[in-house]
Amino acid sequence: DQTGRFISYNYLSENGRVITEPLVDYDKPGAGDYYLLAKNNRRATISSTYFYTTVDGSNYYIASVAVPIIKDDQVIGASGGDINMTPISQTLKNIKLYDNGYLMLLDDKGFFAYAPDESDWGQDAKGKLSAAAYGDVMEVIQTGRPKVVEAVASTTRQREICALALAPIQISEPKRRTPTW
Repeated sequence: DQTGRFISYNYLSENGRVITEPLVDYDKPGAGDYYLLAKNNRRATISSTYFYTTVDGSNYYIASVAVPIIKDDQVIGASGGDINMTPISQTLKNIKLYDNGYLMLLDDKGFFAYAPDESDWGQDAKGKLSAAAYGDVMEVIQTGRPKVVEAVASTTRQREICALALAPIQISEPKRRTPTW
């Protein structure tokens, strides 16, 4: 673009063609967080999940991963890619826990990366989970420690197998290498 940045966004379209289009709003807070967070924090980042519509009209449910590009201790950009969450979501949907259990995947901000109801994808879990469950989720996010919580079913007030097993997913930093330019 006019700043000299290489801003190519490449993806495989639904008909199998490789499409290249320029990134837009990568330098604007909010829309460009996938780039700005890695650049400004000087560390690898994974965005919250979101729906992205390409120029050709294809709609993807993705999470963006980015790492800063550092030269002479200066951040000169960020590089990354997107993870298509739809196949991951389908895999999670197919996992059956006992008779009626299910999985949910939340990001580090408490938003659903996956929930059984597709309308919850990308939405804040606050207000969708009970206050106690949401508090437990946020505790695990903040501490990084797994937790198991048993509960009484609210409909029958009978003791049932009703539990949350919460576990963080740890993402490690990439190994730093000295560029050879």
